[in-house]
Amino acid sequence: MLEKSLLSNGVVLGAVILGVIVVGGIIYLNKKSKSKHSFHTQEDIYKQHLVLINNCIRDKKWDILEEMLDSLIVEEFPDLKNKIEEALKNKN
Repeated sequence: MLEKSLLSNGVVLGAVILGVIVVGGIIYLNKKSKSKHSFHTQEDIYKQHLVLINNCIRDKKWDILEEMLDSLIVEEFPDLKNKIEEALKNKN
């Protein structure tokens, strides 16, 4: 009887340990997946902002361009800043 109880406890303990390992692995892979997808290169950021600026110019969203002119992102890319300034200057 005692041997059966010890064996049963060992099986339960083994299952718990295996469960912890599996859950830990899932959490690790989920974090790794999220960090991979949220990583953008400077080139990606530049292209996204260029598309946004071109869309604003096309749609004549001058207020958005004025807000972008004050953003830190535009400070990192002087040619984007020049493009916005030129568009605002020629908006009429």
